[in-house]
Amino acid sequence: MIERWLLLSLVSAVSFGLATVLVKDVMLRGTGPLPVMLWVYVIVFSGMIFYTLFSGVSLKFPSFRTLLAGMLTLLGTVSLYLAFDVAGNPGYVYAVSSVSIAIATALSVFLLGLRINLVGAAGVMLIFAGIILLSMVR
Repeated sequence: MIERWLLLSLVSAVSFGLATVLVKDVMLRGTGPLPVMLWVYVIVFSGMIFYTLFSGVSLKFPSFRTLLAGMLTLLGTVSLYLAFDVAGNPGYVYAVSSVSIAIATALSVFLLGLRINLVGAAGVMLIFAGIILLSMVR
């Protein structure tokens, strides 16, 4: 039986992969990155409001860290959509931006005290190796 976190992660990967190609297609047809990003997030935000209202989750603002996370997500999202617009292959953009996995893993170890085993550390190293290889593609 597949674990729930893995199934949800795979659904996320497929969804984001398809969305990336659709976003690039819309941009290739003449719509700029910022209007595309705005409409994508209007849809995402509307869906989140609907889900939250019907799930009974509290809407209380958790902390300053939530505000900071939101600001960093905004910066990352704008940068990502601008990169989609100027890159030939949006898959390369997404792959390079996936170095966030390694950054989150390292920061979790150092700031949150979480542990990583040898296999996890090797995975992080492979991410960096993949980014280096992609940076050599012309």
